[in-house]
Amino acid sequence: MRLRLGCMMSAAMVAVMGLTVVAASPGMAAGTADGASTLQTASGVNAAYTAETAAAAKYGAYAQQVAKNGNAPVAMLFRAMAHSKQVTAHNLETLMVTHYGGVVSQGAYTGTPGTTLEVIQDAIKTEAQKRDLLYPSLIKQARMDGELNVLGVITFAHHSTAEQVYLLKDALKSLGHNQGTRYYLVCPRCGAIVKTPTRRTFCPGCRLPIGKMDRVW
Repeated sequence: MRLRLGCMMSAAMVAVMGLTVVAASPGMAAGTADGASTLQTASGVNAAYTAETAAAAKYGAYAQQVAKNGNAPVAMLFRAMAHSKQVTAHNLETLMVTHYGGVVSQGAYTGTPGTTLEVIQDAIKTEAQKRDLLYPSLIKQARMDGELNVLGVITFAHHSTAEQVYLLKDALKSLGHNQGTRYYLVCPRCGAIVKTPTRRTFCPGCRLPIGKMDRVW
């Protein structure tokens, strides 16, 4: 996977995500006075933004390819995931601009989607890396830096990523069978995804009323 990354992304974050740097944007300037430690958190937020914008582009491409492959339920899941990633990326960008006064680095997908099985497996790997490595590392760094006011956005992103691993694994088990999903609900506030039919009345991430969540077919 090849992504465009900002030059202030930490080497640790690059290693965690297994990313390849293909271009650099102007460096970001942290808007706080905490020095290098705060800059590490800002760099981590930027890394997450890059990863999530790349994921949004990738899952959009996956949705189109899977639809061509004739698997409408999985295509619908990837469309929901792409929408969720856009919400997460927007939250991370807002955090960078308003809290750090920084410049975010857009991610890009430059690959070619494979079979339905291959794209599900790839997406599981991508989201599991973020669930197990990227976001726990960023949460730890933010706490070390005392940046507690950014934890809400990061935690939403972490929970959403973990949820998507579960949905992808469920889709993998159900591959070739009717999954019975009518549509997906995506929270416009935190990016959480809810499969329907559901008895939920609130978003599982931020408690937004279910009626205010976006429908994705």
